[in-house]
Amino acid sequence: MAQKGRKVYRSKSRRRSSGRVGKKIIFVLFILCIIALAYVATGWIFSMINAPDTGETTSSQTSSALEDGTVSGGEEEGAVAPAAQPGYTALSMPQNILLDPTQWQGFLDSAKAQGYTAVTVTLKDGQGSLYYNSGVTRAVNNGAVVTGAVNAAQLCQTIEASGLTPIARMGCFVDRYGSIGSDATFTSGGARLWQGTPNGENAFAYLDPYTDVARTYLVQIAQEIATAGFHTILLDDVAFPTGNVFTSAVINQHNTTGATQAAILTQFVQEVQNGVASLNATAMPVGDALSYLGINASQYGGTFAGLSSNVAFTMDFASLTGANGVAGYETLDSAGVLTQLVGQVQAAGGNVTLLVSAADYAAQQALFTGLNLSGIIVL
Repeated sequence: MAQKGRKVYRSKSRRRSSGRVGKKIIFVLFILCIIALAYVATGWIFSMINAPDTGETTSSQTSSALEDGTVSGGEEEGAVAPAAQPGYTALSMPQNILLDPTQWQGFLDSAKAQGYTAVTVTLKDGQGSLYYNSGVTRAVNNGAVVTGAVNAAQLCQTIEASGLTPIARMGCFVDRYGSIGSDATFTSGGARLWQGTPNGENAFAYLDPYTDVARTYLVQIAQEIATAGFHTILLDDVAFPTGNVFTSAVINQHNTTGATQAAILTQFVQEVQNGVASLNATAMPVGDALSYLGINASQYGGTFAGLSSNVAFTMDFASLTGANGVAGYETLDSAGVLTQLVGQVQAAGGNVTLLVSAADYAAQQALFTGLNLSGIIVL
């Protein structure tokens, strides 16, 4: 019996020992759970303390941005905004380089090294010659495409590959080739109207803006240029003939609607703009800066101002004081005239591009930079 009692004792002892071990394990696990929960809770509390008050901050930033015109609303009160920069500064590519693709890269590298951000190329000049491989029927049939005309798309791609923006210029109504044929030009007593010696080297004629044929021809050229990849097109010679040519021309020969000269030129600019818009391109007329104020603007029908909201101005800086005869410009120097003129265009919802000489650009760069221009083209 004693033997049996010992056996019972040992069995109970083992059960008590196992129970104590189990309790210890449960206790340890319980402690670990408490530690884990404390860790998580502590992290959550700190994250709540350190988290930004997004509702209030966002609201105050938005309010600040609305008040001072900034994007982030984070500038200190009274901070001076940086001077406005032009959209681009472009160097004009000479025609001899344009016609020689082996010289393109050298010119582009030089432009980039000088700090230019764009390059301007004239693809249709002031006599109607086309320097790219146009497929417009009237241009091809009338001999407008020059020998050695370049691939416009290749030119555009080369400019872009150099990190520069390609900008095209095209002459419009002064055109000795597109004007061949009485369906698109002015005449003088039945003969084709020439300025200069007919068929001479420097002779040229005008397309008649009143004819659908002339305007359609120019729109087709602009569309080709846009298709090649040029997203900005400057329209030169959006004008009627003046002087002796004007007095010899039958100006209203094709005017079947009674539209004024200013109205038909404005219609043309809109037709070009509409024609290239789907090709992700824009177009704007180029005119003398003072003509925007009605000075020497007879070729535009009296003023350059109404042709387009966005315009490009050619100018001789020193001659801008010619505006002193215009009300509101009487006492301004050249810098004052330009500043007020650009502001006048911008106040009307437009943008200005300047075409300037290298000398004027070098001398007036600080002034130009502060005018919030769309671009500056150095000729």
